[in-house]
Amino acid sequence: MHLFHIIWITTGVIAVIIWCSKGRSGFDGFLLGAFTGPLALVIALLIPTAYDEFDRPYLDQHASRNCRQCGEKILARSLRCPRCGALQYRGWRR
Repeated sequence: MHLFHIIWITTGVIAVIIWCSKGRSGFDGFLLGAFTGPLALVIALLIPTAYDEFDRPYLDQHASRNCRQCGEKILARSLRCPRCGALQYRGWRR
């Protein structure tokens, strides 16, 4: 009987690790592992990653590009280059 509990807990913990590595909530993974045990491994492996939700705001804020005037690497969201002060256009022309 104790072997059954050890297998249940171990597969639940592994499922939580897989669940978190796919960008999901650790608490949700814990509940999944606690209630379904070994079945949680199958569910965690089949569930798609959630990185699109989490990475998009980060990429929007931290993406970089080159300045059109001096070639310096600047943030993509910047309106002016901090080095030369050139105005950076985003899809519109003057």
